[in-house]
Amino acid sequence: MTTWIALLRAVNVGGNNLIKMSDLRDLLAGLGLENVRTHLQSGNAVFTARSKDRKKLSQEISTAIAHGHGHRPEVILRTPDELRGALGRVPFDAAANPSLVIINFLLDTADPAGARKLAEELAAYEGPETVVVHETEVFIHYPEGMGRSKLNRVPMEKLLGTRGTARNLNTARKLLEMAEEG
Repeated sequence: MTTWIALLRAVNVGGNNLIKMSDLRDLLAGLGLENVRTHLQSGNAVFTARSKDRKKLSQEISTAIAHGHGHRPEVILRTPDELRGALGRVPFDAAANPSLVIINFLLDTADPAGARKLAEELAAYEGPETVVVHETEVFIHYPEGMGRSKLNRVPMEKLLGTRGTARNLNTARKLLEMAEEG
């Protein structure tokens, strides 16, 4: 059995793409996934599965949500080792407020040429945020919070050639803790 952490993109945001976490747990269990647990209301789940096929499992979950809830979120899966690795790569000061440090988990590996172009665009950006791209994650420190940031206007996903979903350090750490508890 493989333990997976599922990160659903754009669910329960601004009153859109609603899914209750109890419904998500039931849906995942209905797919034969075991030891299903959720965290917060933003589409975070931890479970075990016989399948080691990330893409197939992600598609099965997304399709089941589409059939049951009318929207098809992208489902980004990470193993505990992968999440632990991402947390270990956070390039910001450990004293930074963990709610202001975001990991954008990417569906696929970032396009290297796009990452270079993004770095060029960010070099001209005068905001207080810091952005670091690492293959399958984008790390962002929002020292003044996300709400007032103009950084969101930077077309990161288009440049990187893949989509992602963001979680703050508190959430990522809690998901790893849940996955390690079994």
